[in-house]
Amino acid sequence: MDAAHSMWTFAVLITFFLAFRHAVALNDTGLGEGEVGNWPKEVVTVVGGYVYCHDCAHNGSRWIKSLPSALVSVLCKDKKTHNVTSYGAARTNAKGYYQVKLPHHNPLRQGIANCKVHLLVSTDEKCNVVTNTGNGKVGANLLLRKAYYNELFFRAAPMAFTPYYCDHRGPKK
Repeated sequence: MDAAHSMWTFAVLITFFLAFRHAVALNDTGLGEGEVGNWPKEVVTVVGGYVYCHDCAHNGSRWIKSLPSALVSVLCKDKKTHNVTSYGAARTNAKGYYQVKLPHHNPLRQGIANCKVHLLVSTDEKCNVVTNTGNGKVGANLLLRKAYYNELFFRAAPMAFTPYYCDHRGPKK
């Protein structure tokens, strides 16, 4: 992730956090819910992205198709202890899109840098070998996509499985 994108993401998160704290401070002064608005008590983290099948004839540079019913997980760990703080999993839809909600993960308090998306399983028997495209094997980083009232939407790079008959040994030396 480049520095400009990191700064932009940080600025959006800080703006959201300051607006939330300002609303809480107003509410603590005795103003009713109607005057402050319905500010979120808890922020929901939503992660989305796409899963495809690679075309091994073109060295993995082309998608053959999107993969429905592929299983993807999102795992968040504590920065210091490395204990799991949040976990979610979802299957992709007919277009290969997944969306995982982490209702108990607040990125404003817990951060998002230690959350990763992993490819788990493809139900397509002809395309079921995990690749590291988009870091699907080692864990893809999340990028902020949108912020709504009480939901922060993040995305991961497209990830891919490949057919079992592709050469997985890497380039010849």
